[in-house]
Amino acid sequence: MYMDTEEALEALSERLDYLEHKFGSLVAQLKRNGTIRSKDEKKANQEVREKMRQYAIPQWRLADATLQNENNINKMLRVEMSEEKKRQVLGVLERLHIEDLRLANAMAEESINGGEVR
Repeated sequence: MYMDTEEALEALSERLDYLEHKFGSLVAQLKRNGTIRSKDEKKANQEVREKMRQYAIPQWRLADATLQNENNINKMLRVEMSEEKKRQVLGVLERLHIEDLRLANAMAEESINGGEVR
């Protein structure tokens, strides 16, 4: 038996109401601890995430630079950091970015000079 679109939407709406009633407290708890969020909510540590994206620095490089496990970096990004911790992480990202720029400049100079290193 096939349902038309209106019947399917009604059935889906009823199912969603049931799930919300059944698991509402769990959903509320997950929203509170940051595991899930609504579409209009930003992820925690958005500034750090944007710098990582802007500088093309993956989590594993940040982990290496801070002597942490990559999984710990992932966990750290889930919950909003203190301003001091955020400043420290942004400083590390800036340092990694500067290292990348210096390496890129050195490689460019080397290619311009035909492989000759000064």
